[in-house]
Amino acid sequence: MEQVYTPWCITCETTAKHVQKLAKHFKSLDNLLFARIDASASEHPRLQVSDYPTLLLYTAIDKANPINLSTKSSLKDVATTINKHLKAKDNAAKREL
Repeated sequence: MEQVYTPWCITCETTAKHVQKLAKHFKSLDNLLFARIDASASEHPRLQVSDYPTLLLYTAIDKANPINLSTKSSLKDVATTINKHLKAKDNAAKREL
């Protein structure tokens, strides 16, 4: 999961604290990484962000099309969404066997 933020964004600070809690919650998983990118200092042509903060979940199934997670959702809702996509990946792997 990637948090795209800017230093001047007030709500980015609150979101960063939520992302830290999520990272702590999911720390035992080897297949989930948490990252932050300062959009004011870094640019990437494929990173299409129109609002800050933005939370993007890159799944193993489709890394080119990240899932935009709502920063207005509760921590529990974001965790549920992450779990749903992790389970979908596990189910896809099982189907491939």
